[in-house]
This record gives sequence, C-alpha cells and structure tokens, in this order.
Amino acid sequence: MRRPTGRGSNDWRSAASAWLTVLCLAQTGGASAPGSTGANFLKLQLSPRAIGMGEAFTAVANDVYALSWNPAGLAQLTASEAVFTHTQHVQNITEQHTAIAVPTSRWGTLAGGITYLGVGTFDAYDAQGNRTGLIGASDTAISLGYGQEVPGLSSHLLTLAWGTTLQWLQERLDTITARAVAANVGLLGHPGPATPPWLQRFQVGLTMKHLGTSLKFDRDAAPLPRVFNAGAAYALSLWGAPSWFSMEVALPRDHAAFVSGGLEYWAKGLLALRVGFRSQQDTGSGLRAGIGLKVRLWQLDYAFAGLGDLGQTHRVGLSVRLSRGEGGELREGGGLKGDLRHSRLGTAQQAFEQGMQHFTEGRYGDAILAFDRALESDPQYPRALEMMVEAHERLKPTVSEATTP
Repeated sequence: MRRPTGRGSNDWRSAASAWLTVLCLAQTGGASAPGSTGANFLKLQLSPRAIGMGEAFTAVANDVYALSWNPAGLAQLTASEAVFTHTQHVQNITEQHTAIAVPTSRWGTLAGGITYLGVGTFDAYDAQGNRTGLIGASDTAISLGYGQEVPGLSSHLLTLAWGTTLQWLQERLDTITARAVAANVGLLGHPGPATPPWLQRFQVGLTMKHLGTSLKFDRDAAPLPRVFNAGAAYALSLWGAPSWFSMEVALPRDHAAFVSGGLEYWAKGLLALRVGFRSQQDTGSGLRAGIGLKVRLWQLDYAFAGLGDLGQTHRVGLSVRLSRGEGGELREGGGLKGDLRHSRLGTAQQAFEQGMQHFTEGRYGDAILAFDRALESDPQYPRALEMMVEAHERLKPTVSEATTP
C-alpha cells in the first residue's frame, strides 16, 4: 500500500509501520522496490499444501486452491471442493481465505473465493508526531474462476487445459479505500496416453497473474504486482507411495526472478509430508515444510515458513469434498485426465482395475499410483487402500534387492 494523499493522510506514519510489515512478508528479491506496487497481499500465497512444497505449485494445482495458483488446474476437478484457510503472519497480521469449486460435466469447473487480510488496530500519529488515536487497515479480494480443457486441442498426444480468475480488490486504511479489478490466466498440460508411460507423468503449467487496473488513493496510483510463473511437475512412486516433485521459476514485475522447488510424499495415502525451498528471500532461509492428513472426504493441511528476524508464518487449511459433480467422474489427484491422467479415465473402478492389472504384472509402483487414483476418486472405495498396502509390501523386497550390493 502506498502513502495516501487525501483525507486521513496525517496517519501515514503509523500506517507505514504496519504496511511495511506486509511488504516484508511479500517481497523476496534483492532487487525489490517496496511500495512500487499496490495490493502486495496478493503475493502472500494461500495454500498450506503449496507453501509446504516451496510454493512450486503452478504445474500441480489439482485442488480448489487452483483458483489462486493456476486457474487451468480447476479443469482437473470432478468433485466439488470447499476450503477454509487461516494464516497467522507476524505482528498479529492474520489472513482468512475460503473458496469453493464446482465441476460440471459439460461446462468445465466454476469456482469462487474470498480472501481477507487484517492488520488490526494500531496507533495513529499526525505529521507533527502527536498521537491521534487508533486506526485499522485491511485488504480484501473476491475471486471468480473458471477452468476447462481446451476444445479440439486435447488428444492422445497432448492434454491441455486453460483457466482464468477475475478479482475485485480493495485496500483500506481507516476511512480511505482504494479498489481495482484484476485477472489471472493459466495453462496446464501433459503428454497424452499415446506417449511413453514415463513421459505421461510430467505436467507443465504457465500463469500470468495480477493483470489489471492500478489501485488509486486520491491522486496516488500503484500498479498491481504482476508476475509470470512457469513450472514443471512429475508424479512418481517414491518408496512405494504416490508423490509429486515440482519446480518453477517466477518473474515478478517489481523484483528479481526467483526459483522454487518442492516434494510431496503421501504415506499410505493418508499422511502427506512436504518440504520445499524458495530462493531470493530477503529474510529467512527460504526453507518451507508442511504436513497433510486425509480422512475420507476431509483433508487438513499445515505449513510453516521461517522469516528470520521477523518470526514465523503458520498456515492451516481444512478442505472437504462435497459431491462428485455433474459428471459423476473424479480424475486422479495427480493431474489432468490421462493414462495416468488421460481423457475420460478417472472413475474409481477404472483406476482400481488398472491398478490390479499392474499388480498382477508385478509393476507395484504403478499399481500404487493407480490405487491412489481410485482413492482420490472415491475415498471410501472398499479395496483400493487394502491393495495399496499390499502393493507397498510387495514392493519392499524389490527395493531391498535393488539396493543390496
């Protein structure tokens, strides 16, 4: 937020302290120019899962958080999902986010969300340094998103999805407000079922975020923090468990480029362990970590990020699957519709049958991924978890033999 110049501008000294904290949370690169953009709260990422993976989520984006990360990822959902996230930033700055995504069988996936960041109240002073009382400050974003596979371009060689998010933004300092409208656009793709199986596990994503009008306080306007992200992710079976490895690069308009990477490991399909790293961070080491717990239709996620002398940021999110959507199909959590993620394959029964085929052929790693896909489609599928555990046990001797000198 920039210094306001109209009514209430005598309080700018106290406002600077609060909003510099927000800028410190949002800025990363050494070439940053604090105050050169507005709505910097948009840089504070929302998903605990993505934060735990080092904020390398553009090429994954396979849950309701795709609304803010990569709207093309909404095309991966065939189950309605809702989420509520609470973030405890430093100096009593808090952020709440709630969103819902509803897939349809013919019209893609629709989503909406609200984000609110509150600084609380703090002392206000006039230009002469006299205390004038208490004031408050907050940021709000209302988002509407849409994602769908690109008609005519998805084939046996390539599956491609696109998406967009429209946002109404408001920043408030006491009685002064500034508003803007913004848009995010994204693409998400992966090789189709006609390509080699190892290649089908890759997924790539591109986004351009925070395109829109400037925030204007009286005569003082600040552009939005536009950023371009490009990432790649790989779905694999790690020690017999379905996992993601992802990396990406970000090119912001107001500071140096940075890279991020992360790993997500699902133990028994119930407990997720996440670790990641983000470069070019002014405070803290850039390390990220998180955990997730999945119980039937519910998932609880937590992420931790250290910010050096500023302290720590804690994010907690609770998500739930509400329905199967109009189509009644669920795509596996690893990505778009294809052989691992190909068009029209995603029901629990199909995934389970594919897993059993891999199991009988002794391809236990591929079987685990398929059984995990079945559980993503139907968390209460009767035999999928049982067979995943069995495949994991069968895989252990194979891994042991491979590592024995």
